[in-house]
Amino acid sequence: MPPVIAALLGLSTVAFSGGKVELPSSCTGPAHASVDFEGGFLATITCDAGKTRVVLIGSPTMPSSCSRERAQFVSRNGAPISVCLLGRPPRSAKDEPQSMLADLGGGACLEVTVRRPQDALLLLQIASSFKRVPE
Repeated sequence: MPPVIAALLGLSTVAFSGGKVELPSSCTGPAHASVDFEGGFLATITCDAGKTRVVLIGSPTMPSSCSRERAQFVSRNGAPISVCLLGRPPRSAKDEPQSMLADLGGGACLEVTVRRPQDALLLLQIASSFKRVPE
């Protein structure tokens, strides 16, 4: 989507090494993920007035994050995405919530702690916007 149209629609993007994601209107994040001296990157995306935090993290040397049971889909821009859960499903309200990952490939992934169904939907919405950008 051209930047002018994205701005008119109230969409913002987070760019990182190898790609970018569009943020839903209920989310905010930096224009660029911060990069460390070894090429790794990190950005925190805040959604729903602080109720949800999605972390974008990666490194060119990071292995695939979803090596176990996973679901796969293709982003709107044709990039393959793997989605998986980390940890065990909570058995009671006292158990820690699960983390959900969207592996974008190329050493990049999105992670959210799923405390409510909207958290998982936000992660999938952001992941589905992923676009590879040649470096």
